[in-house]
Amino acid sequence: MKNSHTLKTTIESVLCCAIFIALLGTTINLLYKKSIEALEEQIKIGLISSVSASASTLDGKLHASFDDQTTDADPSYQHAANQMERIREATPNIRYIYTCILRNGTVYFMVNPSPQNDADGDGIPDEPPALMTPYTDAPPELKTALEEHKIMTSSTPYKDQWGTFISGYSPFYDNQGEFIGVLAMDLELSHFYARLMPINRVFDKAKIIVVFLGLVFGLTVWWIRRSHLNHLNSSQEKEADTTKRLSHADELNNTLSGLIHYFYLQSTLTEPDNISNMALRIALYQYSQSLQPFTQKPVKQSVQSWFQTLNSATQSRCHSHHIWHFPLDTDALFSSEFFADELLTFHRQLSDLLQIPLIGETSLTEEGLDAWQLTTVFKTSTNQEEPTPEQSILEPELLEKLFSNTGNTLSHPTFIANNTVTEINLKTTINHLHNMGCQFSLNESGQICMLWRIIKEKAE
Repeated sequence: MKNSHTLKTTIESVLCCAIFIALLGTTINLLYKKSIEALEEQIKIGLISSVSASASTLDGKLHASFDDQTTDADPSYQHAANQMERIREATPNIRYIYTCILRNGTVYFMVNPSPQNDADGDGIPDEPPALMTPYTDAPPELKTALEEHKIMTSSTPYKDQWGTFISGYSPFYDNQGEFIGVLAMDLELSHFYARLMPINRVFDKAKIIVVFLGLVFGLTVWWIRRSHLNHLNSSQEKEADTTKRLSHADELNNTLSGLIHYFYLQSTLTEPDNISNMALRIALYQYSQSLQPFTQKPVKQSVQSWFQTLNSATQSRCHSHHIWHFPLDTDALFSSEFFADELLTFHRQLSDLLQIPLIGETSLTEEGLDAWQLTTVFKTSTNQEEPTPEQSILEPELLEKLFSNTGNTLSHPTFIANNTVTEINLKTTINHLHNMGCQFSLNESGQICMLWRIIKEKAE
């Protein structure tokens, strides 16, 4: 069982660690993507600004005059090429600048003055595409710009035979506003990737931090769960030890009760005429029985009817009253079906012992979600028919002896010498009420206060 709990704790810790890393890692990844998208958007905005401004400077009428018969040595072509090269050199990070047209659904290069890469590795820069060279792998954004005559940029970086770029495209026109072609600018991504390096370093460190925090979180969960299990195991061990001690105490108590019962039977047989000794032995036997814990089954009764029945029985058996300051017409759970009888017996025995009529007054002390906490105070009265203002109960030493636990065990050597049969019977009733959940105390006026409760029906 212990190994099972340990394995369960470990699995829970690993799952918590994994969930923490997954959630935080997903958040970090989303932030990274948003950062890249924001940087790409910033680059695209700058590229659109550059290509649209440059396109407005081109001579559309001059470009319209170029065809597949135009050569690189043509002065008009050289003029257009030089103008575009100056634009490229003045615009940071632009690797290629060129113009394109669309004929019968095919994209063609027109003016392309940019120095080319050495793709064939012969040490000499490659020749740029000649006029009217088909652009076979033209990006879809370039085709859209040519077809719809609008400014476009690459949606994502693309790769072709000249490298990997983000491109911007802007249409240009002649003096009459007739569409001529599109000016294209290719932004080399080495600059873009250089700008990404600090961001990548930050997020690489963030990944390490996320894993570290996940491990810390997992270890914290493991430590908390392990501490809880240790506390639970300790509580179970203490509970088992307490149960064992109580069982041993019950065995001793049963043995003691059996011995008292045996001596009671023996004394009855040997001294049948000794009434006082018999009453004492009976009282001792009943008191020993009251020391044994017992389980009471709660009984549902009407609160108002219960108190009315109690008051009627008090008047007939104790010639007194039990006043109820807690009028409530509802059903509730009382601790035992014998609770009213024991309370009535307590009232009568206490009145007989003090040789003065007593009045019981019950009031509400506290109302909880599941129960009503009640307090019953026993007061004296000089009139048995009508209660008078409360008076102090006499003989506080006697009351202290009855309600104090000091020396109240049969094994105490002075128990029988210090207690009469009436007192022992009263102690027996007090023990019964204790087992039913009642608590006794003496207030400053020397009155006996009994704290008890009834459970609300809905909390059954």
